[in-house]
Amino acid sequence: MERNKFIFKKVSGNPTEIGKEVGKNFSKEIKRTLESFNFIFTHDFSKSWQWLKEFSKDNFLHVIDERIMQEMEGIVDGYNSVSNTEINFEDILALNVSFDADSFLAMDNARNNGSCTSFVATGDNTVNRDVILAHTTWWRYFTGVNFNLMLKVVPDEGYSFAMQTAPGLVFSGTDFYYNEKGIMASETTLDGINTYSLKGTPIFQRLRLAIQYADSIDSFSKHIIDGNTGGYANDYILGDGKSKEIGLLEIATFNHVLIKKNNGFIPSSNFVQFPEVRKESNIVYDQTINSDNSRLYRLNDLMKDKGLSVASYKEILADHFDYDSKKNRPGKNSICGHREIEPNLDVFDKKGPFFPFGAIDGKIVSGDGALKGESYVKWGKPCSDEFDSKKFLANHPEYIWTKDFLEDVQSGEWQFLEHGWQ
Repeated sequence: MERNKFIFKKVSGNPTEIGKEVGKNFSKEIKRTLESFNFIFTHDFSKSWQWLKEFSKDNFLHVIDERIMQEMEGIVDGYNSVSNTEINFEDILALNVSFDADSFLAMDNARNNGSCTSFVATGDNTVNRDVILAHTTWWRYFTGVNFNLMLKVVPDEGYSFAMQTAPGLVFSGTDFYYNEKGIMASETTLDGINTYSLKGTPIFQRLRLAIQYADSIDSFSKHIIDGNTGGYANDYILGDGKSKEIGLLEIATFNHVLIKKNNGFIPSSNFVQFPEVRKESNIVYDQTINSDNSRLYRLNDLMKDKGLSVASYKEILADHFDYDSKKNRPGKNSICGHREIEPNLDVFDKKGPFFPFGAIDGKIVSGDGALKGESYVKWGKPCSDEFDSKKFLANHPEYIWTKDFLEDVQSGEWQFLEHGWQ
């Protein structure tokens, strides 16, 4: 698996076969992903990997679907068959549950990460009135580099689907999906959510079953809502390639709102958009200096145009306009995020200046493309700027603690994935 570009891989069969194929093909990358997530939990929460394994086992093992269980066991078997180090089932369970554990640990002091931008449009706003969905992941550069795998899964049960992911996860993690029924999904993480419940099933399982078995926006949303814990609370940006319908499911722990449209557009930038859901957030959205506000207002301006296309979506993903200063200024407020060159703290940001964090990719899928098995993906910043880890650490020695995991984020070209479903 090469770094600094998207790699495409197809896996197929029953859950055990799918898991074994991932484990065998990506043992080095699974090891790296486990190590980097261990590093994050130790740094962010002073929690050991053993703590995360016990948390996952004690709270969620009894609700893991048998199909998901078999795939995770397959990953372990495949990994151990080719690697000179061993992992166990609890390691893979902990890796996948870590998204819930993060929400659980942050509950009393909700963190505001300003992560990801996504948008979808249909009808009058797009070429040929087709649905077009786009997503760019914002993540720490010492974690995000693990997520350059585009995986096509052809399961014995359910629908074939494609997703961006990191090896070892049975769901996306960054959350970019589409399946052969034309269902498309992405998300941006809701800032400031300070609620969580251990009564439910972890989000990784609900998302995986949603994309594998959903044939409509309603059925996808039902998978997310039923058994909700509030872990990884998100705006889910949704599209249906067959009906040309788009949707937004905004869900915290105890409140959610689902809207659908057959004409228009829906933007998302970690901004909690509905009063019902905002009850569970500690953010007051009253200043454009906040990254969430700035990006949402900019998206609203850019997406009013008619005839939006894949080409115009690429331009939007690379946009550097700062709505607060009304200038082209790459940083925390731009759609193409550059937190590593941002000297200012966000109003709700708990990261220091110049934190190595920002946009690491671009992905676009249309409704017709989802039905055919096609998408456009770009590794690295949508604007094609590159992140040089050695140069960064020389200029910002305060982040030397990231050196063992911080890597360059080089920018690849846009790739057209014409993979089909058979």
